[in-house]
Amino acid sequence: MKTRRESNLSTLKTLNKLWGQIVTLESLISTMTESDKLVMDQKEALGMYDRYSSEYDKNTLQTMVPIVNHFLSLIPPLDSSSIVHDNACGTGIVTQTIIANMELKTLQDDQPSKLTFHCTDLSPDMIDKLSAKIQKFGWNNVTATVMDASQLTFDDEWFTHSFTNFGLFFLPDPVQGASHIFRTLKHGGISISTTWGKVGFLASMRKADELTRPDLPSITDTFTDNWTQESFIRSVFEDGGFAGSHGIVTFDRCETSLQANSIEEHTHSFWTLFGYSDKGWTEDDKKKWVAAFVEELSKSDDCYTDTVGICHVRMSALICKAVKF
Repeated sequence: MKTRRESNLSTLKTLNKLWGQIVTLESLISTMTESDKLVMDQKEALGMYDRYSSEYDKNTLQTMVPIVNHFLSLIPPLDSSSIVHDNACGTGIVTQTIIANMELKTLQDDQPSKLTFHCTDLSPDMIDKLSAKIQKFGWNNVTATVMDASQLTFDDEWFTHSFTNFGLFFLPDPVQGASHIFRTLKHGGISISTTWGKVGFLASMRKADELTRPDLPSITDTFTDNWTQESFIRSVFEDGGFAGSHGIVTFDRCETSLQANSIEEHTHSFWTLFGYSDKGWTEDDKKKWVAAFVEELSKSDDCYTDTVGICHVRMSALICKAVKF
């Protein structure tokens, strides 16, 4: 049995250890830079997608399909045994693209090919839009559920594939999100996660913000450099479980563009998407901002109009492929 003196010494050692951990944590917080923070607060991101859900397919489908097709080319073909998690699915563009590809293959091969999709997203509005698609197109192999990618409720080793298209960087704890991807994948399962390696409108938007409201932080401050860096994304997935003998992480890139009928249409879309009005910007601010953004974007090498008059803004997707061993 410990004496009182020994018990006091043990308590003191424990308190010293806890104090050391607190000091270390405070030190880490004090040295945290802007690039260590989230791309956008999850609540703010949820509001953004709820505002944008009705226009999401119209404004992003042509941008996303080339990316989805590209990352599908990096993995073995999906088949009827595949169980796919469309994680942070939005309106289900990944699922929709895969189904279209499978239907085309069926027509070519005269062999029916159906796989199972479980689509989840934190935004009820996005899930409502996807549910309408499921009903419209009769996708009886697709389910759509409101679910937080940080708190997946699926069983362990459930999926053969997990696709997270431009969603992981919104999570408060992306490592936790990656760990749920790892946990829910079968051994040999494949995760694909995408982020933006290049955002062609970013510099023009930042300049328009500065010219219109120099008294306010730029909306573009929510975009951070870490999610454009392979080393950072690799660390997220390796810390989430895909490391050593448990998995491997590799990268690829895909060029694409945002498309609209005009620069002005792009600009009005961005105003809505990023919720300027909700952040206190006035209608007078909007007029000045739109004019400034149009002028800056028209001068950018990342903006061009094609032969049929469609205005493109260049974007580049960074694709992270993680395999669970």
